[in-house]
Amino acid sequence: MTQIIQSITDPKLSVNVLNEAEILKMHTATLDAIESVGVKFPYMRERWMPDLMDRRSYGVWEKEKGGARHWAREKAQEILTNHRPDPLPPELKKELLDIISRIEDRAQSLGLV
Repeated sequence: MTQIIQSITDPKLSVNVLNEAEILKMHTATLDAIESVGVKFPYMRERWMPDLMDRRSYGVWEKEKGGARHWAREKAQEILTNHRPDPLPPELKKELLDIISRIEDRAQSLGLV
């Protein structure tokens, strides 16, 4: 059931607060509407939680420090160390090298390098 919270400082202001069941019902209806127009998002039915958000209590954080900035730095370092992208298709690689070559030639003709 929606709960209406009235402002004590301005009687014209109020906030409608939805409960969990109402939010889930709206979320499901929204996904159903998206799916009915042909766009499929089956993964959206699962709850996604960011993995770099610090959910610890303040007391735990104060004792251990670290946190999202530290975790993000570790995650970035792990990606930079271990990620191996798929190679570019040969025709795309050739096109990019041609573009770079033209830019370098133009920069040289202008005396920029």
